Amino acid sequence: MLEFLQKLNSGARPELDSLFLFSTPLIPIAIMATYMSFVLHYGPKWMQNRQPFNLKYVILAYNLMQVCYNAWMVQESVRTIYVWDMLKSFGCTPALDEVDTSLLMAELARGFWHYTFNKILDLLDTVFFVLTKKQSHVTFLHVHHHSLMVSFLWFIAKYYPGIDGGIVGFCNTIVHTVMYFYYFIAALGPAYRKYLWWKSYLTLLQITQFVIIILYILVAVCMCGKNFNLYIITFIMAETMFNLYLFTSFYFKSYKNTNKKTQ
Repeated sequence: MLEFLQKLNSGARPELDSLFLFSTPLIPIAIMATYMSFVLHYGPKWMQNRQPFNLKYVILAYNLMQVCYNAWMVQESVRTIYVWDMLKSFGCTPALDEVDTSLLMAELARGFWHYTFNKILDLLDTVFFVLTKKQSHVTFLHVHHHSLMVSFLWFIAKYYPGIDGGIVGFCNTIVHTVMYFYYFIAALGPAYRKYLWWKSYLTLLQITQFVIIILYILVAVCMCGKNFNLYIITFIMAETMFNLYLFTSFYFKSYKNTNKKTQ
C-alpha cells in the first residue's frame, strides 16, 4: 500500500508539494476515514445516551466564517486575471510564455488549495448534525456530496490542476456563499424563521449551478476540447448529472409534494 502511495505521489504537481494537505495522500485518506467512521458509526453511537450539545454560537460563528471565506474565493477568482481569463474564454486561452505559465500554475495551485481546504471545513456540517442529534439530516445525498467533493478535489488539485474543474469551483463558491448565509440566519433561532421564506429558492439555486456546469463544459469541450483532460471532464459531467438528479428529486419531494398536500 505504501509503495502504491509513494508511486502515486511521485507524479504530483510541484506547486502543491510543499503545502499543507498535499504533501502525501495519507492526509486526505486519514481525514475521510475519520469523517466517515464518526458520522456513520462512532458519533451516533457515542451520542445515543447523551443530550444534544448546544452549539448555537459555534454554528453561528462557523456559518459566518464560511460566508466570508466563500465570498473571498469568488472575489479572488474574478480578480486573478489568468484564472478569470481561462473561465470566461471557456478554456480557449492563447499560448502563454514560460513566465505567464508559471504564474498561472501558481494561481491555480493557490485556488485549488483554498477550495479543497474549504471542502474539508464543509465536513463540519455533518459533525454538527451528529453532535446536536439531528441524525436524520445525515442523508445519502449529504454524505455523498461532502465526501466525494473532498476526495475528488484533492486528487485533481494534486495531479491535474487546470481549467477542467474551474467552473465547478466558481459556481460552487457562489452557491455556498448564499447557502451559508441562509444557515446563519436559520441558526439565529425561531424568531428569524420569517426571513427564511426563500428556502426552496436556495435549492433551485443549487440545481441551477449543476445546469450551468453541464452547459459550460459542453460548450468548452466543443470549442477547446484539446485543452481538457477527457477523464476528468467525463467524471465531472457524470457526477454533476448525478447531483442534478439527486437535488431535483429532493426539491420535488420536499416542496412540490408539500404544496400539493397543503392545497
